[in-house]
Amino acid sequence: MIDERLVEALRSKYQYQMKDAVAKINNLLNNPNVDSIEEIDSFLDDFKNAKDKGGYFEGILNTLKTNPEGENQKQVL
Repeated sequence: MIDERLVEALRSKYQYQMKDAVAKINNLLNNPNVDSIEEIDSFLDDFKNAKDKGGYFEGILNTLKTNPEGENQKQVL
């Protein structure tokens, strides 16, 4: 059985990481410095990674909920 508290904790983690990146980008757009371009680019990577991980996690959850016993699952490499 899937521990829903763990699932929610992971969802919250990815959401927090995305919101944190947005807040940092907003701060740099409003208070730019000489390194703003590189810093914003870095925070965009952080946002993208958190969003991707969250999406992959949801895909895995959907697969597990659809087929909890692992029957007829194709191995994905």
